[in-house]
This record gives sequence, C-alpha cells and structure tokens, in this order.
Amino acid sequence: MYTEYNKYLRHIVLPEIGIENQDKISTSKVLCIGAGGLGSPAITYLTMLGVKNIHVIEFDNIDETNLNRQFIFKEKNIGKKKSSCVKKHVKELNSKTNIEIYNKKLNYQDAIKLFSDYTVILECTDNTESKLLISDAGIKSNVPVIHSSIFGFEGYICIISKNNMCYRCIYSKLNFNECIDYGVFGPIAGIMGILQASEAIKIILNKDSILKTNLLLCNLITLSFDMIKIKKNLCHTCN
Repeated sequence: MYTEYNKYLRHIVLPEIGIENQDKISTSKVLCIGAGGLGSPAITYLTMLGVKNIHVIEFDNIDETNLNRQFIFKEKNIGKKKSSCVKKHVKELNSKTNIEIYNKKLNYQDAIKLFSDYTVILECTDNTESKLLISDAGIKSNVPVIHSSIFGFEGYICIISKNNMCYRCIYSKLNFNECIDYGVFGPIAGIMGILQASEAIKIILNKDSILKTNLLLCNLITLSFDMIKIKKNLCHTCN
C-alpha cells in the first residue's frame, strides 16, 4: 500500500532520520526570505525533503538576468511575478505542501511579529539592508536565521542565533559585496542554497551545527572550503 512515507524512504532508512524525525520535518514551519539564486535551491530541496509548511517572502518580477542561477524560472516567465512561479513549482514537486507567498517588502516590526511563528528562517536576500533587518529581527524573535551571501565565485553561510552571533558580528570582519554590483557565478548560488536547506533540517531535528559559531567560506575557483571562527561583538543587536 502506498503511503506518504514512500516519498521519503531514502531519508527514513538513514539512522539520523527515521520515521519519527521525518514526521518532525513534515510538521515544521519554514520561512524563506527571497526566492532567487539562494531561494530557488533552498525551497526546492526543502519541498523534496518533506517540509510541508513553507512560506516565502518575494515581491520581485522575473528578469532575464536571473536565469543563470534561479532555476525555478524559465524564459517564458520573464516579466511575471516570482511569487506565482514559486507556488506552481512547489505544488508540482509535492501537491500536499502548504506553500504561502507574501508578495511584499518586509519591515522590521512586521518581521518581529512574523518570525516567532516559524521553526527556522532562511535568509536568501541579495542586499546588506535586508540581511541586517532579518538578522536583527531573528535575534529579537529568538528564531534561528540561516544566513548566506554570494558574489562572484564565492559563498558564505552561517547560523545567526540569539546565543551566538548576529550579522553585524560577521559583517565587521569581512567585506561583503552585493551580487548586483560584482556578478555571481550560477553554481555557487546552488551550492549555498542547498547548504541552507540542509542546515534547516538539522535545526528542525535539534542537531548541533558548527555553523552556529563559524562562518563557512566556499570558493569555486580554488575549490576551497574554509571555516572562520566568529565571536559576538559588543554590537547593539547582540547586547
């Protein structure tokens, strides 16, 4: 007899997951802010991993320049709202997924109210202003935020949480650029977005992660992965 578990048998047989943890994944609630280069792979893999409650904040239209990395979208979608294409994509992967789209820009007060309703937040934006807002609201709401940045051939990922670091802590150590100014190599977006989805599952299952206290740097030119230890700064967010 077919059951919903059939879709996830390759996960369930893993000792780290099993049926009980697959149920935790299914009942979790994940918010993904951004459905572009990072959000496309993150949302796709969260859906395929069995997360049944995925909410997305995305208000942009699809531009031709998105198509080198944002694989949810096709040439025929250029000019359309990303939100409608994301919903269609998720439903085609799993018709039982509850996918909701917020087609508006997030502000700090709304973020604080919204975040507390979720197990984990995926920060998949492409600008410093949004990243700072999401980090601050995540700390205030005490909900973990999986942050990633990409530009050129490089990507960064870490977990922002109340007891560890915030975006301001890492921003003071590294010079982050925005992909709109420096360009982005498509595959680095896929790698970092998939890592965000993987870390989200670990948070849902209460598994520890080295990314709570470290920033992972990936460079596809040198094929290197490096860890940078990050400590709290005396910034107004962490204190």
